Amino acid sequence: MLFDSVRQIGGEQGLIDARVLINVVFPSDLALHLIWDTESPETQGSRAALGITQTLKTFGLVDHSVWTDHISGG
Repeated sequence: MLFDSVRQIGGEQGLIDARVLINVVFPSDLALHLIWDTESPETQGSRAALGITQTLKTFGLVDHSVWTDHISGG
């Protein structure tokens, strides 16, 4: 289901990459990383991420957070 969701959002504008990572020790622990090209990230996350988060919550515990690259000027 998670892999299908990632394939469906593949065409979202600004989405550079979507990766599903699987924990080596606990294969049922997954991480979904969505990489966006945007100047102003949504503080609560993208519409796509929020939709996937809500869907996955019906199956168990989900932790959703928003991160950004910090590039300091020279």
